[in-house]
Parts: sequence; C-alpha cells; structure tokens
Amino acid sequence: MVGLRGLRDLLGEYPAGSWFLVDNAESALEMGRRFAHSKPDDEVRPYILIRTWERSRPHVDARPRSARGTSHGAHPRGHEPSCRINKPGVIVSCLWVLSARVLDADHYSCREPDELLIAAIAARGGP
Repeated sequence: MVGLRGLRDLLGEYPAGSWFLVDNAESALEMGRRFAHSKPDDEVRPYILIRTWERSRPHVDARPRSARGTSHGAHPRGHEPSCRINKPGVIVSCLWVLSARVLDADHYSCREPDELLIAAIAARGGP
C-alpha cells in the first residue's frame, strides 16, 4: 500500500507550502553555488515551495529556512508524522531554485500548517 507521501511521488505534484529537507550539497545550483556555502555538505536545511511543482518541471522556486529572515515558528507537534520543522527559525527572503531530484518522499517533511503563510507565498512569491 502506498502512503500519502508515496502517492505524491506517483502523482508527480507537490503544492506550494510543501517543506523539503535538503542537504547542503544537494542545494547546489547548476553553477555549483550552494545556499549555505560555508556549511558542511551534509547539513540539512528546510526549503518551502513557493509554487506548486509538477513532475514535468526540472526545478522549482523555493525559500530556505535559516537564522535570518521572516520569523517562522516551529510546527505543531504531530501535525504530520514526517515533520521536522520542530524549532523556531526564519524564512529567508531570497529565492532559491531546487532541482526536481530532491522533490520526493525521502526529502519531504510536511505541508505548512499556516494557511495564511501559504497564501502569502503563493500571492507574492514569499512572505
């Protein structure tokens, strides 16, 4: 039986507001620039999709979560079993492009529970 996470992979779509956990090495753009260039390759950072991603697209715009930016609280405990957004942080204002290769059930964390934040991201490309 395929769970919800696997079903999203089969359907090939993740909506705006989906969080993915991507290690620093996998965050690199084609030109080799990583978001956190001074961090170790295996350090994991959450990224939120600002648009719906469909399997036919090779990449998607996202915003990283970091130490500086728009305040973003920890997610409620247990809102999704796979959620790892468990401490306060911030959503960075810069756009980042994530490769489709990291948009799968293995990297998926959860859907943002704050519908107002998702609406702001969808309407303006970010908070």
